[in-house]
Formats: sequence, C-alpha cells, structure tokens
Amino acid sequence: MNYRVKSSGKSFELTQKEEQWMVNGTPVTPDVVALSDRHFHVLIGNKGYRVELLSRDGKHFAWKINGIVYQNEVQDSLDQMLEKLGFDSAASKKINELKAPMPGLVLKVLVETGAEVKAGDPLMVLESMKMENLIKSPGDGILSEINVQVGQTVEKGTVMIKFQ
Repeated sequence: MNYRVKSSGKSFELTQKEEQWMVNGTPVTPDVVALSDRHFHVLIGNKGYRVELLSRDGKHFAWKINGIVYQNEVQDSLDQMLEKLGFDSAASKKINELKAPMPGLVLKVLVETGAEVKAGDPLMVLESMKMENLIKSPGDGILSEINVQVGQTVEKGTVMIKFQ
C-alpha cells in the first residue's frame, strides 16, 4: 500500500509491503505498544515517542507526539491519482450554497452569518430518521446567509446556507 502523508506543509511517502514499512524509500521498523485506544508508545531505532491520537475526521488526523501537535492528511493511491487529474479537494472548489442532504429537523446551528469556514468545519446538526447528523462545510468560504433556524424542518435539497 502506498500513502502520501501531508503534515505542516511537508509531505512524505509511506509504503507498506507485508510487515515492512518504508518512509521516503528508507526502511523503518516501528515497535508500537498500544497503551489505550488513543495512546501509544512507539520505538523507532533507539528513539521513543509518546503518541496520542487527538482526533480523526476521515483522512485528517491530529496527533500529539512527545508534546507537539501535528495535523496530518493521509492520501491513498486513489486520492493521489485524483489529485494528479485535478480533482484533489472540495476545498479548492468555489462553493455557493449548502443544500440539505436529506429531509430532517435542524437541531443546532453552530455558525453565524459572516463566519469564515474551512472544508470540514461543523456547520449544523440535522436530525433525520432519529439520527443526529453533523453537517460539515464542503469547502472554504464565508457564510453570507443562514436560511434555517433551530426547530425548522427541511426537505432534501433545501438551501440551508449560502456562501460569498
């Protein structure tokens, strides 16, 4: 499996073949001990790392490694191919509006008009079929209109938010 990991403006290639891992073509043999579901001790060579998974949202991760927080995006082979073809991210698209992906009841509106949002930022909570769905921004933008309010029912396709 081939991955590209983007972290703090840098990227590196991560390859796994059976039990062997390579970082930018250099073999590494990490010894990983899970201390809990979010805490690990990693030994690479003679160097130890205290690792904590702070958050995961799809292919975006936040890690704390020896006290320093790192934001990472992991791209698999398909993501890399789409990037080469120019279809790399929703964030690069200009978005004009956010439509309700399903009929439901607006439980929470987490943003205000004029707010600047990034792709993946939470915007609202929509209840549908007794499940709460966190609606996130499909791209970067500034909110020009919020057309729904808490307690309002919406149909699929209703324009809920407009972007500048």
